[in-house]
Amino acid sequence: MSAAGPLVSVVTPVYNGEQYLAECMESVLGQTYDRLEHLIVDNCSTDATLEIARRYQATESRIRVLAPPEFVSGDANANRALRKIMPDSRYVKIVHADDSIHPECIAKMTALAEGHPSVGVVASYRRLGDKVVPKRVPESPVVSGHHVGRSMLLGTPYDYLFGSPTTLLLRADLVRARPDFYNVANSFDADVEACLDLLRECDFGFVHEDLTFTRRHEGAASSFFFRNQAQLPAAIQRVLKFGPFYLEHDEYQRKLAVVVAEYVRFMAMHPAKLRSAEFREFHRVEIVRLAPQIRVPDLVRGAARQVLVSGRRFGRALPAA
Repeated sequence: MSAAGPLVSVVTPVYNGEQYLAECMESVLGQTYDRLEHLIVDNCSTDATLEIARRYQATESRIRVLAPPEFVSGDANANRALRKIMPDSRYVKIVHADDSIHPECIAKMTALAEGHPSVGVVASYRRLGDKVVPKRVPESPVVSGHHVGRSMLLGTPYDYLFGSPTTLLLRADLVRARPDFYNVANSFDADVEACLDLLRECDFGFVHEDLTFTRRHEGAASSFFFRNQAQLPAAIQRVLKFGPFYLEHDEYQRKLAVVVAEYVRFMAMHPAKLRSAEFREFHRVEIVRLAPQIRVPDLVRGAARQVLVSGRRFGRALPAA
Protein backbone atom coordinates (compact mmCIF):
# COMPACT_ATOMS: atom_id res chain seq x y z
CA MET A 1 0.00 0.00 0.00
CA SER A 2 1.31 3.44 -0.84
CA ALA A 3 1.76 6.52 1.30
CA ALA A 4 -1.85 7.42 0.48
CA GLY A 5 -3.04 4.82 2.99
CA PRO A 6 -4.21 5.68 6.50
CA LEU A 7 -1.69 6.53 9.19
CA VAL A 8 -0.76 3.65 11.50
CA SER A 9 0.75 4.29 14.93
CA VAL A 10 3.16 1.55 15.95
CA VAL A 11 3.67 1.76 19.71
CA THR A 12 6.50 0.19 21.72
CA PRO A 13 6.32 0.72 25.49
CA VAL A 14 9.64 -0.50 26.85
CA TYR A 15 11.67 -1.00 30.01
CA ASN A 16 15.27 -2.23 29.82
CA GLY A 17 14.85 -3.56 26.31
CA GLU A 18 18.34 -2.95 24.94
CA GLN A 19 18.90 -6.58 23.95
CA TYR A 20 16.20 -6.73 21.28
CA LEU A 21 14.99 -3.13 20.72
CA ALA A 22 17.09 -2.47 17.62
CA GLU A 23 15.77 -5.65 15.98
CA CYS A 24 12.24 -4.59 16.83
CA MET A 25 12.71 -1.10 15.39
CA GLU A 26 14.37 -2.41 12.24
CA SER A 27 11.37 -4.67 11.64
CA VAL A 28 9.03 -1.68 11.90
CA LEU A 29 11.16 0.54 9.66
CA GLY A 30 11.41 -2.32 7.15
CA GLN A 31 7.66 -2.45 6.53
CA THR A 32 6.40 -2.32 2.95
CA TYR A 33 3.73 0.01 4.32
CA ASP A 34 5.41 3.37 4.84
CA ARG A 35 2.70 5.67 6.24
CA LEU A 36 3.43 4.94 9.86
CA GLU A 37 4.95 6.39 12.98
CA HIS A 38 6.90 4.37 15.52
CA LEU A 39 6.38 5.70 19.03
CA ILE A 40 8.84 4.46 21.65
CA VAL A 41 7.89 5.22 25.27
CA ASP A 42 10.73 4.42 27.65
CA ASN A 43 9.77 3.57 31.24
CA CYS A 44 12.88 4.88 33.06
CA SER A 45 15.17 2.17 31.68
CA THR A 46 18.50 1.72 33.43
CA ASP A 47 20.25 0.17 30.41
CA ALA A 48 20.93 1.55 26.92
CA THR A 49 17.30 1.41 25.76
CA LEU A 50 16.79 5.16 25.55
CA GLU A 51 20.15 5.69 23.85
CA ILE A 52 19.29 3.12 21.17
CA ALA A 53 15.86 4.63 20.56
CA ARG A 54 17.21 8.17 20.27
CA ARG A 55 19.96 7.05 17.90
CA TYR A 56 17.30 5.77 15.51
CA GLN A 57 15.19 8.89 16.04
CA ALA A 58 18.08 11.09 14.94
CA THR A 59 18.07 9.59 11.44
CA GLU A 60 14.42 8.58 10.92
CA SER A 61 11.54 11.08 10.88
CA ARG A 62 8.92 8.39 11.49
CA ILE A 63 10.27 7.67 14.97
CA ARG A 64 9.18 9.54 18.10
CA VAL A 65 10.78 8.82 21.46
CA LEU A 66 9.22 9.80 24.78
CA ALA A 67 10.84 9.33 28.19
CA PRO A 68 8.41 10.22 30.99
CA PRO A 69 10.19 10.84 34.30
CA GLU A 70 7.92 8.57 36.38
CA PHE A 71 8.41 4.79 36.50
CA VAL A 72 5.08 2.94 36.28
CA SER A 73 3.90 -0.64 35.73
CA GLY A 74 4.17 -2.17 32.28
CA ASP A 75 0.45 -1.83 31.54
CA ALA A 76 0.39 1.73 32.86
CA ASN A 77 3.29 2.58 30.54
CA ALA A 78 1.39 1.03 27.62
CA ASN A 79 -1.65 3.13 28.55
CA ARG A 80 0.29 6.39 28.56
CA ALA A 81 1.95 5.39 25.29
CA LEU A 82 -1.42 4.79 23.63
CA ARG A 83 -2.60 8.21 24.80
CA LYS A 84 0.26 9.78 22.80
CA ILE A 85 -0.50 8.37 19.34
CA MET A 86 -0.96 10.88 16.52
CA PRO A 87 -4.48 12.38 16.41
CA ASP A 88 -4.96 11.37 12.77
CA SER A 89 -3.88 7.73 13.20
CA ARG A 90 -6.55 5.33 11.98
CA TYR A 91 -4.93 2.18 13.36
CA VAL A 92 -2.68 1.26 16.28
CA LYS A 93 -0.25 -1.64 16.47
CA ILE A 94 1.66 -2.40 19.65
CA VAL A 95 4.98 -4.13 19.02
CA HIS A 96 6.77 -5.27 22.14
CA ALA A 97 10.46 -4.42 22.29
CA ASP A 98 11.48 -8.10 22.33
CA ASP A 99 9.25 -9.00 19.36
CA SER A 100 9.35 -8.22 15.64
CA ILE A 101 6.99 -8.06 12.68
CA HIS A 102 7.40 -9.34 9.14
CA PRO A 103 7.82 -6.81 6.29
CA GLU A 104 4.25 -7.08 4.97
CA CYS A 105 2.57 -7.26 8.38
CA ILE A 106 1.11 -3.76 8.57
CA ALA A 107 0.20 -3.63 4.86
CA LYS A 108 -1.80 -6.87 5.00
CA MET A 109 -3.49 -6.15 8.33
CA THR A 110 -4.42 -2.63 7.28
CA ALA A 111 -5.77 -3.84 3.93
CA LEU A 112 -8.11 -6.25 5.71
CA ALA A 113 -9.33 -3.56 8.11
CA GLU A 114 -9.81 -1.01 5.33
CA GLY A 115 -11.82 -3.51 3.32
CA HIS A 116 -14.14 -4.27 6.25
CA PRO A 117 -15.07 -1.14 8.26
CA SER A 118 -16.86 -3.19 10.95
CA VAL A 119 -13.55 -4.81 11.94
CA GLY A 120 -11.84 -3.27 14.97
CA VAL A 121 -9.36 -6.03 15.89
CA VAL A 122 -7.13 -7.78 13.34
CA ALA A 123 -4.89 -10.75 14.14
CA SER A 124 -2.84 -13.27 12.18
CA TYR A 125 -0.82 -16.40 12.57
CA ARG A 126 2.32 -15.70 14.61
CA ARG A 127 5.60 -17.44 15.23
CA LEU A 128 6.06 -18.26 18.91
CA GLY A 129 9.60 -19.51 19.25
CA ASP A 130 9.78 -22.30 16.66
CA LYS A 131 6.01 -22.87 16.46
CA VAL A 132 3.34 -21.21 14.33
CA VAL A 133 0.10 -20.59 16.25
CA PRO A 134 -2.86 -20.70 16.62
CA LYS A 135 -3.93 -24.08 15.27
CA ARG A 136 -7.70 -23.55 15.11
CA VAL A 137 -8.77 -20.39 13.27
CA PRO A 138 -11.86 -19.18 11.40
CA GLU A 139 -11.97 -19.94 7.67
CA SER A 140 -13.37 -16.51 6.88
CA PRO A 141 -11.17 -13.38 7.19
CA VAL A 142 -13.97 -11.60 9.07
CA VAL A 143 -15.92 -13.03 11.99
CA SER A 144 -18.54 -11.56 14.28
CA GLY A 145 -16.96 -10.06 17.38
CA HIS A 146 -19.64 -11.70 19.52
CA HIS A 147 -18.83 -15.12 18.04
CA VAL A 148 -15.10 -14.71 18.74
CA GLY A 149 -15.85 -13.55 22.30
CA ARG A 150 -17.95 -16.66 22.93
CA SER A 151 -15.21 -18.84 21.47
CA MET A 152 -12.61 -17.26 23.72
CA LEU A 153 -14.70 -18.02 26.82
CA LEU A 154 -15.93 -21.48 25.82
CA GLY A 155 -12.68 -22.68 24.24
CA THR A 156 -14.42 -23.69 21.01
CA PRO A 157 -14.58 -23.63 18.01
CA TYR A 158 -11.46 -21.48 17.72
CA ASP A 159 -8.11 -21.51 19.42
CA TYR A 160 -6.57 -18.59 21.32
CA LEU A 161 -6.89 -16.06 18.49
CA PHE A 162 -5.52 -12.89 20.08
CA GLY A 163 -1.93 -13.96 20.55
CA SER A 164 0.25 -11.33 22.18
CA PRO A 165 -0.35 -7.57 21.68
CA THR A 166 2.30 -7.68 18.93
CA THR A 167 -0.03 -9.93 16.93
CA LEU A 168 -2.83 -7.36 16.76
CA LEU A 169 -3.83 -4.29 14.77
CA LEU A 170 -6.49 -2.16 16.49
CA ARG A 171 -8.77 0.57 15.22
CA ALA A 172 -7.52 3.81 16.78
CA ASP A 173 -10.95 5.30 17.54
CA LEU A 174 -11.73 2.30 19.74
CA VAL A 175 -8.41 2.72 21.56
CA ARG A 176 -8.93 6.47 22.07
CA ALA A 177 -12.39 5.83 23.54
CA ARG A 178 -10.68 4.04 26.45
CA PRO A 179 -8.24 6.41 28.23
CA ASP A 180 -6.95 3.43 30.21
CA PHE A 181 -6.90 0.81 27.51
CA TYR A 182 -5.34 -1.89 29.70
CA ASN A 183 -6.78 -2.80 33.08
CA VAL A 184 -3.75 -2.41 35.38
CA ALA A 185 -5.57 -4.33 38.13
CA ASN A 186 -5.57 -7.44 35.92
CA SER A 187 -2.06 -7.20 34.53
CA PHE A 188 -1.59 -10.83 33.50
CA ASP A 189 -4.69 -10.89 31.32
CA ALA A 190 -5.03 -7.21 30.44
CA ASP A 191 -4.51 -7.73 26.70
CA VAL A 192 -7.20 -10.42 26.45
CA GLU A 193 -9.57 -8.33 28.56
CA ALA A 194 -9.02 -5.35 26.25
CA CYS A 195 -9.82 -7.46 23.16
CA LEU A 196 -12.96 -8.94 24.69
CA ASP A 197 -14.06 -5.44 25.59
CA LEU A 198 -13.48 -4.14 22.04
CA LEU A 199 -15.32 -7.06 20.43
CA ARG A 200 -18.53 -6.06 22.17
CA GLU A 201 -18.81 -3.33 19.52
CA CYS A 202 -16.82 -4.48 16.48
CA ASP A 203 -15.95 -7.51 14.37
CA PHE A 204 -12.74 -9.53 14.25
CA GLY A 205 -10.43 -9.91 11.27
CA PHE A 206 -7.86 -12.65 10.70
CA VAL A 207 -5.05 -12.68 8.13
CA HIS A 208 -4.18 -16.27 7.29
CA GLU A 209 -0.43 -15.66 7.16
CA ASP A 210 2.44 -15.75 9.66
CA LEU A 211 3.11 -12.02 10.16
CA THR A 212 4.67 -11.58 13.62
CA PHE A 213 7.30 -13.10 15.89
CA THR A 214 6.84 -13.36 19.66
CA ARG A 215 9.96 -14.10 21.65
CA ARG A 216 9.80 -16.12 24.85
CA HIS A 217 12.62 -15.70 27.32
CA GLU A 218 13.07 -15.73 31.07
CA GLY A 219 12.79 -11.96 31.40
CA ALA A 220 9.48 -11.75 29.54
CA ALA A 221 6.25 -11.17 31.45
CA SER A 222 4.87 -14.35 29.86
CA SER A 223 7.52 -16.38 31.70
CA PHE A 224 6.11 -15.26 35.05
CA PHE A 225 2.60 -15.97 33.74
CA PHE A 226 3.30 -19.61 32.88
CA ARG A 227 5.63 -20.26 35.80
CA ASN A 228 2.87 -19.35 38.24
CA GLN A 229 -0.11 -20.74 36.28
CA ALA A 230 -1.63 -17.27 36.10
CA GLN A 231 -3.97 -18.56 33.39
CA LEU A 232 -6.10 -20.23 36.07
CA PRO A 233 -7.29 -17.09 37.92
CA ALA A 234 -7.26 -15.21 34.59
CA ALA A 235 -9.83 -17.64 33.19
CA ILE A 236 -12.09 -17.00 36.18
CA GLN A 237 -11.81 -13.23 35.76
CA ARG A 238 -12.70 -13.47 32.05
CA VAL A 239 -15.84 -15.46 32.79
CA LEU A 240 -16.91 -13.15 35.62
CA LYS A 241 -16.45 -10.00 33.57
CA PHE A 242 -17.51 -11.07 30.08
CA GLY A 243 -19.62 -14.20 30.58
CA PRO A 244 -22.82 -12.23 31.24
CA PHE A 245 -22.40 -10.46 27.87
CA TYR A 246 -21.16 -13.25 25.57
CA LEU A 247 -22.87 -16.30 27.11
CA GLU A 248 -26.39 -17.38 27.93
CA HIS A 249 -27.07 -17.38 31.66
CA ASP A 250 -26.88 -21.15 32.05
CA GLU A 251 -23.68 -21.25 29.96
CA TYR A 252 -22.20 -18.56 32.18
CA GLN A 253 -22.98 -20.47 35.36
CA ARG A 254 -21.63 -23.74 33.95
CA LYS A 255 -18.43 -22.17 32.65
CA LEU A 256 -17.86 -20.38 35.95
CA ALA A 257 -18.21 -23.65 37.83
CA VAL A 258 -15.76 -25.35 35.44
CA VAL A 259 -12.98 -22.74 35.69
CA VAL A 260 -13.28 -22.53 39.48
CA ALA A 261 -13.12 -26.34 39.71
CA GLU A 262 -10.05 -26.38 37.45
CA TYR A 263 -8.34 -23.88 39.73
CA VAL A 264 -9.18 -25.84 42.89
CA ARG A 265 -8.14 -29.14 41.33
CA PHE A 266 -4.79 -27.78 40.16
CA MET A 267 -3.98 -26.51 43.65
CA ALA A 268 -4.97 -29.83 45.21
CA MET A 269 -2.88 -31.87 42.75
CA HIS A 270 0.26 -29.70 42.88
CA PRO A 271 0.95 -28.97 46.56
CA ALA A 272 4.70 -28.70 45.83
CA LYS A 273 3.99 -25.45 43.96
CA LEU A 274 3.10 -23.85 47.28
CA ARG A 275 6.72 -24.10 48.37
CA SER A 276 7.46 -21.16 46.09
CA ALA A 277 6.97 -17.83 47.87
CA GLU A 278 6.35 -16.15 44.51
CA PHE A 279 3.63 -18.68 43.64
CA ARG A 280 1.95 -18.42 47.07
CA GLU A 281 1.88 -14.63 47.06
CA PHE A 282 0.59 -14.38 43.51
CA HIS A 283 -2.32 -16.73 44.17
CA ARG A 284 -3.09 -15.22 47.58
CA VAL A 285 -3.59 -11.84 45.90
CA GLU A 286 -5.65 -13.36 43.08
CA ILE A 287 -7.94 -15.29 45.43
CA VAL A 288 -8.54 -12.19 47.56
CA ARG A 289 -9.38 -10.27 44.38
CA LEU A 290 -11.66 -12.87 42.80
CA ALA A 291 -13.53 -14.40 45.75
CA PRO A 292 -15.85 -11.42 46.42
CA GLN A 293 -16.92 -11.41 42.74
CA ILE A 294 -18.16 -15.02 42.73
CA ARG A 295 -21.80 -15.57 43.66
CA VAL A 296 -22.23 -18.93 45.40
CA PRO A 297 -25.68 -19.57 43.83
CA ASP A 298 -24.15 -19.21 40.35
CA LEU A 299 -21.40 -21.65 41.30
CA VAL A 300 -23.78 -24.24 42.74
CA ARG A 301 -26.26 -24.05 39.86
CA GLY A 302 -23.45 -24.12 37.32
CA ALA A 303 -21.94 -27.24 38.89
CA ALA A 304 -25.30 -29.00 38.85
CA ARG A 305 -25.95 -28.05 35.22
CA GLN A 306 -22.47 -29.09 34.14
CA VAL A 307 -22.90 -32.57 35.65
CA LEU A 308 -26.30 -32.99 34.00
CA VAL A 309 -25.27 -31.67 30.58
CA SER A 310 -21.83 -33.21 30.21
CA GLY A 311 -22.39 -36.63 31.73
CA ARG A 312 -18.67 -36.61 32.50
CA ARG A 313 -16.59 -36.15 35.60
CA PHE A 314 -17.19 -32.61 36.85
CA GLY A 315 -14.53 -30.05 36.05
CA ARG A 316 -13.63 -31.05 32.50
CA ALA A 317 -13.98 -28.58 29.67
CA LEU A 318 -17.43 -27.14 29.03
CA PRO A 319 -18.87 -28.67 25.86
CA ALA A 320 -20.05 -26.46 23.05
CA ALA A 321 -23.58 -25.14 23.53
